Amino acid sequence: MQVTTVAPIVLNAADFDLAAGVTALREIAELPSISNAVPVTFFLNFVKPAEAKTPPNPA
Repeated sequence: MQVTTVAPIVLNAADFDLAAGVTALREIAELPSISNAVPVTFFLNFVKPAEAKTPPNPA
């Protein structure tokens, strides 16, 4: 089974209490700005594992 986004999902660092980390990264990298919100897409592929064949218990 496969699952994917129909449209990008916008993730905001502040929603995950990561805004201070983004600010620190911007300062360390000496960049004028880094966006706190980014569009994210994903594609998931679920694969059913093969059933494991266990040897009979010689008890």
